[in-house]
Amino acid sequence: MTPNVDSNRILLVEGKNDEHFIKGIYSKVSRSLPFKIKSKCGFSNLIKGIPLEITSSTRPEVIGIVTDSNSNTNERWNEIITAIGKEREIGTDISIDRKGTILDTEPRIGIWLMPDNGSEGAIEDLMEKMIPGNDRVLPVSRRYIKLIDSEKKKKIKSKNFKKAVFHAWLATSDSPGLIEPAIRNGQLDTDHEIAVWFVEWLKRLFGNSSSSPG
Repeated sequence: MTPNVDSNRILLVEGKNDEHFIKGIYSKVSRSLPFKIKSKCGFSNLIKGIPLEITSSTRPEVIGIVTDSNSNTNERWNEIITAIGKEREIGTDISIDRKGTILDTEPRIGIWLMPDNGSEGAIEDLMEKMIPGNDRVLPVSRRYIKLIDSEKKKKIKSKNFKKAVFHAWLATSDSPGLIEPAIRNGQLDTDHEIAVWFVEWLKRLFGNSSSSPG
């Protein structure tokens, strides 16, 4: 990865799980990332960072945005569009593209709402979909989290339940707790339709700027 690529193409993500997932899944199509990942440590920081990146004196050519939909896809989408609209005229009638949104602005901006640009949820929902259907550990992980939940005074919030199940499954992987190795060694199926759409969105977004991909 060259310094030029680092400065001209950035991908803003909520946290380290997103970063590790993207590094792992992109390693299936390229030996190096054609963009720099900036982990913003939460959605509020990510939203605040969008206008700053757009107006930076070292403004990148391409900005990608990856964030969880959580419990309200439309609300999350509108927050991102509003943040972009503070610095660029983009209109208010832009709709979510199920295969990844790309705005023809300066800089070019891409948006992906985890898990699949339509469903409520988080990156863990996509990763769980990538666990092969014949996996025998996932049902056990689900029962384990239900059992733990039943023993707790303070129950696991519904939005966090799938996250807990996935990370319980990941804890028993060949490299316990690590997302990138689970992808690289095939424990997560990168041929899943949504995973393919996500990688193709990244390639479309970062593959047509003045610098060629790494």
